[in-house]
Amino acid sequence: MRRKFTGGLTVLVVVSGLMISLLNQESVNEDPVAENSTTVPQIKTKDSTEPVILSEDQRGSLETISYQTAFEDVSYDKSAQIYLPAGYEENSHQQYDVLYLLHGHTIDYQDFLTDRDTGEDSAIKEMLDRLIAADEIKPLIVVSPTYYPDRSMIESSWSADDPLNLRFATEELSNDLIPTVEETYRTYANSVSRADLEASRQHRAFAGFSMGAITTWYVFEHQLTLFSKFIPMAGDSWTVQSSGGSGAPAETAEKLAQ
Repeated sequence: MRRKFTGGLTVLVVVSGLMISLLNQESVNEDPVAENSTTVPQIKTKDSTEPVILSEDQRGSLETISYQTAFEDVSYDKSAQIYLPAGYEENSHQQYDVLYLLHGHTIDYQDFLTDRDTGEDSAIKEMLDRLIAADEIKPLIVVSPTYYPDRSMIESSWSADDPLNLRFATEELSNDLIPTVEETYRTYANSVSRADLEASRQHRAFAGFSMGAITTWYVFEHQLTLFSKFIPMAGDSWTVQSSGGSGAPAETAEKLAQ
């Protein structure tokens, strides 16, 4: 399951070039790293046959941001993991595009950017570092939250997450998470007022995997004024019914088009 999950996310980061001006992905070439090497796998740029080997100052950093959200009249302390590209601290006047990246059933907010088994940087985080260092994508901020108010709410069936997905898309995302993130980090929003967040929508994307993809469609439907790019992976829209993309495709498409 984890291997399939990681492979899907590799596709995600490449496709996310819709927002961050990703150049020719076919030029990326990963090479194995020698044992005990301190470098991450190499890539080659489009304009050079020389591999790019990362130095420490070319690696982005990970932070955790905390915020509160209310669910069924109970307040919950939530966290999201933040990827900051290399040079973020030094380039104090630079603004950054933001990709909000949401997990699927049973997964947590740390699982995109951190390897759960080792606690080290994930392959996705390393790929972001390499693509930015090679000028294949623009530096960007990645926000990895969770739609679970609390881990105790995880059930055995992924379809039971659907109400949480809808609630996250319609309430928590815009009311709690985005204001906290974009008040803390240098995005293109001049402030976290609704007007300024809407004015900066061209610099904001939402992506999700599996039940995170279900959420992505809800974000498209309900938060179109805040986001301009949407990347649902391995999940369709459930706005009409569960698995509506296959069970009721015409009705789903019509509602989304409206």
